Amino acid sequence: MTSIVVHYKELALKGRNRPWFVQLLVRNIRTALRGLSVRSVRSVMGRIEVELSDERSWDEARDRLRRVFGIANFSCAGRGPLDLPELSAAILRDLEGQHPDSFRVSARRADKRFPLTSPQIEREVGGRIKLARSWRVDLEHPALIVHVEVLSDEAFYYFGKEAGAGGLPTGTGGRLACLLSRPDQPGELWIADRVNAVPHAVSQVNATAAACALSPARTFHWKSDDGARIEGLLVRPAGAPEKTALKTLVLLHGGPYQARYGLGFNAMAQFMAAHGYQVFMPNFRSSGGYGTAFMLRKRADWGGQDWRDVETGVDSLVAAGLADAGKLGVFGHSYGGYLAAWAITHTSRYDAAIVSAGAPDLAALWAQSDTHRYRAFEFDGAPWVSFDKWRRSSPIAFIDRAKTPTLVLNGEADVRIPYPQAQETYQSLKFLGVPTEFVHYPREGHGLREPRHRADWYARQAAWFDRWVK
Repeated sequence: MTSIVVHYKELALKGRNRPWFVQLLVRNIRTALRGLSVRSVRSVMGRIEVELSDERSWDEARDRLRRVFGIANFSCAGRGPLDLPELSAAILRDLEGQHPDSFRVSARRADKRFPLTSPQIEREVGGRIKLARSWRVDLEHPALIVHVEVLSDEAFYYFGKEAGAGGLPTGTGGRLACLLSRPDQPGELWIADRVNAVPHAVSQVNATAAACALSPARTFHWKSDDGARIEGLLVRPAGAPEKTALKTLVLLHGGPYQARYGLGFNAMAQFMAAHGYQVFMPNFRSSGGYGTAFMLRKRADWGGQDWRDVETGVDSLVAAGLADAGKLGVFGHSYGGYLAAWAITHTSRYDAAIVSAGAPDLAALWAQSDTHRYRAFEFDGAPWVSFDKWRRSSPIAFIDRAKTPTLVLNGEADVRIPYPQAQETYQSLKFLGVPTEFVHYPREGHGLREPRHRADWYARQAAWFDRWVK
């Protein structure tokens, strides 16, 4: 029996839209494969599995899937047991007759109950393949990649992906809908009658905002301290001269992995530009969109290369005559809040800072937050195993250096960066005599949802910078 695995994760919408997206994609796949020997189409942990009862249908299924709008990529996959020696044997049987110069194994443990981590699966399966075939392991540029995905009751493996059309799923008549925005144009619903047709806007939800004096964005490039080329976005106040040095706010994104600033509408950047600030949005190391090597930075390096990317970007703006070195602010939310906390403990160049849902104490965060294994992996072990690494990347370890007036913001019900983290930042700064304020929002989680709270969140940040960045 042949299985086709459709990889839609990079296209899937978040939150409550995800079930709708998956349901629509499953329906389109069923329609596209009608008449073939399809036994089932089901969603399995971030993937859609299509079972074919006749392997001879694979070529036709592949051709049809390639034409289905909404499928980024797919693969003909084998299925094996969770026992890794047996799984490795099945993989070796399917690789019979292949003689690549090099290979590597890429594993994904979709079911966290499986006792081995993804890197351990890679070493186990990769070791057995190397022992059996004597192929060279190449982690950077392998001739063959063996993908392994461990689910709750079985494992998938495949050796490559077929390129699909990508994008969003279409309706049965070929029409598609999407949300489009530009740096100076808020998002609206757009409709295209067919793939590759010019879409047209069908909503005016943000017509009031669109009527405001909004600012365009432009890209800005610089070299970091290690020679890497880094990209960021620059939003200047509407009507500002092209090359005047302006008071500048550095807006740091969250994540950090895969997050980035793109050429879409950014409400915070526009809000601050309307208050007379230039907004600099750097896509520092670990940002998405620049390749895997760029995103998968050195482990246990929070506040390391990412922060040097930011600082060299600000240096380059000043050197280019675009930013006033005497009028700077820094702020961000989540990981951006962490970097803002890192900023006030490692430099005094900023006149003001805002730490929104930023963690100062990473070892304590391991116990308080809802993400434990990811952070333990990031720092090579739990806090009691590698405490020095956790401390070295924690702003609280250097808080006695802080002089920058800092506004601290947090949701009281935030489980990602819990309320005590913000308390620790605020109480430390207050004890040290650093100008600070602490605003905590009742009922709010990691992202504010109540309209009055969101309005207050924007207004307080602008007021803080207006007070200190002069």
